[in-house]
Formats: sequence, structure tokens, C-alpha cells
Amino acid sequence: MPQPADPRDPAASLRAPRLVVGAVMILVLAAAAIPWALGLSQAYRLRTAAWQLAGELRLTRQKAVSTLRRHRLVFAEAEAAAHPVGYRVERLEGGRWVPDSGNGAARSLRVQIDPAGEFAGRAVTFDERGMVPRGGSIRVRNPAGSYAVRVDPGGRVMVCACRAGTCC
Repeated sequence: MPQPADPRDPAASLRAPRLVVGAVMILVLAAAAIPWALGLSQAYRLRTAAWQLAGELRLTRQKAVSTLRRHRLVFAEAEAAAHPVGYRVERLEGGRWVPDSGNGAARSLRVQIDPAGEFAGRAVTFDERGMVPRGGSIRVRNPAGSYAVRVDPGGRVMVCACRAGTCC
């Protein structure tokens, strides 16, 4: 069982100030680390959204080829947003576009789709051979930067980071 500190011991009188200094140092380090961690979080969210979009485009192309029906990925606008922030997949059936699965609700990317991209505000349509009538790019962005998801006329999908205003 520990003995109570002797009030005449000089080391005992320094314990409280040492604890306070230690706590202040931890708070200063945490305050410096929070902006850094938030920046990493936004960069991760952006990269994830770009690769999610690329994967969904590849899957949409594969569905078009395997079912021999045109499929498209349509960008959906949020009600309060000026730019598209999500997408849904549709297939051509009986001359009209119907949701490919589920209730047709838009899936969110949690980043903005940049209106500078060729497909922004529209759709990427794959024919029965998996080709796109006209290639182009979709740019996704947030405060951490931007990525371009490119679709060439043959249906190939590529992802690249945009740096200094240029993308792949």
C-alpha cells in the first residue's frame, strides 16, 4: 500500500505542476494534429469516391455487355445542390430507361461532381458492345483536390489525380 506523500518533500510539491504541463503539451499536440487528420480524411474520401465511380462505370459496362442491353450511369442532383453529387444506374427496356436495381434512388458520392467534366450533369451510356458513343471525363472534387475518371470510346475506364489544373 503506497504511503501518503510527505508535505515537506520537495518532489511532492512538483507533481501537480508537472501534470498540468503534461496535459497542456498533449492538448497542443492534439490541436496541431486535428487539421492534419481532417485533410487526410478529405483526401481519402475524394480518392474513394473516384474509385467507387470508376468501379460503378465498369460494372455498368459489364451489365450492358452481358445482358445485350444499353445501360447508363445517370448523375443525380441533390435538391439543395447546384452540382450533381450522386448517380444511379439505368437500363433501356422496351424503349424507356428503368432503374437497373432497387428503387432507383441515387447513390451518393459525398463529393461534388465538377461541371467542367464532359459528362457532368448528364449520363454515361454504354451500348450492347460496352462502347460509349463519345469518350470524356468526370471530375470529382472536394477541398482536398480533384480526380478525373475518364471513359474512352471503347469503354475503358481510368482514374487519375488532377494536379496543377491538369488531369490525365
